[in-house]
This record gives sequence, C-alpha cells and structure tokens, in this order.
Amino acid sequence: MIELVTIKPTKAAGNALIIRGVLAIIFAVLVLAWPKLSVATLVILFAIFIVLDGITEIIQWSTNRRLPGARRYSSWVLVAGIVSVLGGILAIIWPNVTAVILTLIIGWWALAIGVLQVVAALFLKKAFSLWWLGLLSGGVSIILGLVLVIFPGAGIMGFLILLAVFVALFGVVLVTDGVNTRKLAM
Repeated sequence: MIELVTIKPTKAAGNALIIRGVLAIIFAVLVLAWPKLSVATLVILFAIFIVLDGITEIIQWSTNRRLPGARRYSSWVLVAGIVSVLGGILAIIWPNVTAVILTLIIGWWALAIGVLQVVAALFLKKAFSLWWLGLLSGGVSIILGLVLVIFPGAGIMGFLILLAVFVALFGVVLVTDGVNTRKLAM
C-alpha cells in the first residue's frame, strides 16, 4: 500500500522543476530545428539532456530530503535522477549506436522515468492540488516508452519528431509544476 505524505513545497523544489522543464524544451527545440541530425549527434544531445535532468533531480533530492515527511518521496526523486544520469552516461559511451538501439535505450528510459513519476505523483496526491500533472507526465512517458520498446524499428525521423514532442510536453508540465510549487511555497 502506498503511504501518502504531506510535503511542504519549497522554492528550491519549484526552481529545480522549472530548470528541468526549460532543459527539456531546449532539447525539443534543438531536435525540431535540425531534423536531419545524425544518430550520433542525437545520442549526444539526448545524453546531455538526461544527464542534466538527472543532476537536477539529485540536487532536488539533496535539497528536499531533510524536509518532514519527504524521506520516502525524495527517495524516488533520487532514483529517477540516478536512472537519468546512468542512461546519459551509457548514451555518451556508445554514441554511434544504431537507431534501433538508441530507440530501445530511450524507450526503456521513458518507461522507467514514467513509472517513477506516477509513483511520485501518487505520493504527492494530498500535498499538491496539481499532483495529477505528474501522473499525466508519467503516463505519457510510459506510453512513449512502450511504443519505442515494442516498435524499435520505426524510422529515425518519425522517432525524432515523436521524441521532440514528448520532451516538449514533458518540459511544459515540469515548468507548470515548478511555477505552481513556487507559488505554494510563498
């Protein structure tokens, strides 16, 4: 059974969400602006994005872990941050992977992050009125991950557009959640 906790929102947590959202939107714009990127270039861009996203989550974890009631929730933030950093490092180590392998790596990452976001959103259900944004973001991430894992042979151009749209939506949700978290912290 999931134990729901009450966590007091902080400006630092809101800032971390906004930074993660802005990074996601920048990544999406770069992919859409240069749709003929090579697979290796896409790998490096994606790796940079998820490493920065993971580092931001780890910083968010270190900021919030001492707050009353935040221990169990913050553990999920730490796990999500570590998964992102490790995924980015793997992508940097093997930048010349095929489109199918890249698709599978991103698909499994999206599945893992989606599940962690859903769990985190459920923990925040009583703490934040907009907890459902995290649930929505996690659901979209799970759907993207499933599509990419089940159909990895899809063309890289279609994949690039799908990835950019997902990351842009993910970024908008994070920025919205960050702004609302900052408002609640005041």
